[in-house]
Amino acid sequence: MPQVFLVMRRTDTPDEVMQVVDLKPNTSQRNYVLTPPGQSGYVHPIDDSGATGLVGAAPLFTTSAVLSGVSAYLLGNINTTAGAGAPFTGAQADAATAALVAIAQAGTVMDLAAVNAALVAVVAGTALTAGGSTGVLTELLSAMAGNAWTIPAGTDLAVAGVKTALANGGFVAGTYRDLYDTGSFHISNGEGNISRLKAATFTYLDVEGAALTVYSATGTLL
Repeated sequence: MPQVFLVMRRTDTPDEVMQVVDLKPNTSQRNYVLTPPGQSGYVHPIDDSGATGLVGAAPLFTTSAVLSGVSAYLLGNINTTAGAGAPFTGAQADAATAALVAIAQAGTVMDLAAVNAALVAVVAGTALTAGGSTGVLTELLSAMAGNAWTIPAGTDLAVAGVKTALANGGFVAGTYRDLYDTGSFHISNGEGNISRLKAATFTYLDVEGAALTVYSATGTLL
């Protein structure tokens, strides 16, 4: 069953405030033996905290602290040249993250073509899934939706200008709930909680504006 991704558009909503409660099975009410994993729960802000724990310069990049978020995902998975290429620098990862966040906040498509266009604008020829990069669109969308991709401190991302691994880092288990393209989701997206949260008329703290962009597994709008 394909995944769906609820990406928060607004920056004025703290974590663990916005909830979707009309998806089934309800997480807090389900039978943990007889029913599948719950679908209801909080919508998380985009983690665009940046590559603040990256030190060094080419040809060596090392994490001096734990990195987490979209920039960390890009640092761990993007090669900027074909084959055994170099990773993004911290500044490049942050620039690409800002471009991806702008796409989500504008409520526009984030398919592979749109993602690659954002990456190419930072470093020509760079792609999410080609040229030695190990990115996966559904993983990137999951990171945009608040799934915590983390690279441990002390990780060498590049030595002598070459990425040290096909991928660095991973998602932290238990911090994010996968959502799926179910009948319950379509009802919520069409007329329920999700529909109201993604509407331009949604109001939080007396400020009107859409709170969510909803993506399919291929980055199209739902």
